[in-house]
Amino acid sequence: MRVLATLVIVVFLNIGQAIAEDSITYDAEQKALDYMALTYASGKGHIVLVKGLLARGAPVNAPTFSPDSFTDAEYLASEFGTPLQVAAEAGHTDIVKLLLDHDANTEWQCCDGGTALYFAAENGHLEAVKVLVEGGAKLLVFPSPLFAAMKGGHKDVVDYLSGSTPTEDDP
Repeated sequence: MRVLATLVIVVFLNIGQAIAEDSITYDAEQKALDYMALTYASGKGHIVLVKGLLARGAPVNAPTFSPDSFTDAEYLASEFGTPLQVAAEAGHTDIVKLLLDHDANTEWQCCDGGTALYFAAENGHLEAVKVLVEGGAKLLVFPSPLFAAMKGGHKDVVDYLSGSTPTEDDP
């Protein structure tokens, strides 16, 4: 989480520089701030803040900025995780449900390829795993959520994933 806090500070500094150079629009600035705040709040389990950010229109999935913009939120998401990934990793099931209700992308893969389901399984968060599977998260992806649960010794998650049926979208 120190990495995420450092990232938030770096993003704020970059935004400040971009505004000073007049190279970013207010909409893009606000999108970036809201997205990073939502990611941080989701990982920390601050549901009231998550609800507030969603109510004001914070992007649930990484916003895309122009290539010459000060930053690329898709890159940030690929390196540090989406709000759904960090909520699943921390086992904040209520936030996972809320983000899925706002069309969070269950298939976004982080820098190491892990999806939200992978991170929930890796950390033994059975309820988050169930919510993600019920929300349509693919089971047959690489790296494997089942393998992550096995490696972590999370028998309850292994049992659940072993008994789950892949969706039509799974390869």
